[in-house]
Amino acid sequence: MNPCIATIFMRNIDPAMLEMQKKVVEKFNKSKIMQYPILTDAPPGYTMDKLVDMLEERKHDAIMFLDVDALPLSDYAIDYFFDMA
Repeated sequence: MNPCIATIFMRNIDPAMLEMQKKVVEKFNKSKIMQYPILTDAPPGYTMDKLVDMLEERKHDAIMFLDVDALPLSDYAIDYFFDMA
């Protein structure tokens, strides 16, 4: 399995918030799953469709879409998600 984590955000998101989420995800990302922050001006559904295509080209076979204000709260949350995929 080659999973990834994608956080889609728009220009109205404070860069500090994005950085804080990145640090929390890194702390709890024990398997070092690739994380992509995606800045977009497009509607979320359109962005997700395009992102799935791009990530498939990069050979990812599972994607966690993680809202910019969502955080994992344990060492096993991210791995558990992908184990269930």
